[in-house]
Amino acid sequence: MKNTKNLYSNSEILKIKNRKRLTKLERNSFVLTNDLKDILVGLALGDLSIRTLPKGKNAYLQFEQGGVHKDYLLHLYDLFKEYCSSGPKISNRKKDPITNKIYSRITFFTCCLPCFNLYYDLFYKAGKKILPPTIDQLLTARGLAF
Repeated sequence: MKNTKNLYSNSEILKIKNRKRLTKLERNSFVLTNDLKDILVGLALGDLSIRTLPKGKNAYLQFEQGGVHKDYLLHLYDLFKEYCSSGPKISNRKKDPITNKIYSRITFFTCCLPCFNLYYDLFYKAGKKILPPTIDQLLTARGLAF
């Protein structure tokens, strides 16, 4: 992984993101704090999806929880909002065929950024989620809490 000098802080880029697209330089300027790296590993072991767009170079994070876990998801958004171009959205899932009920969900997505590529490469092989062989070195107490 290249070691690039960050020309912009995450908060400066947040102001820039009102434009339609970030430049390559702006995307490369995003960095994850050590706390967020730990949290990201813990989340990746659970419900978090790390994805790439078809023919895309950079990964993005997809957060989704049932409406009953709204407070938890809003907490996650607060942690990752500097990496997002829009806030959480509430919607309804399709009717559950077993309970015949419609459940709500809350979701948000980050931008496609190079700082997420390492985690996509660690947790996905051929598009399927895996347990990284180095998980014992990656997982911290903070990550386990998420």
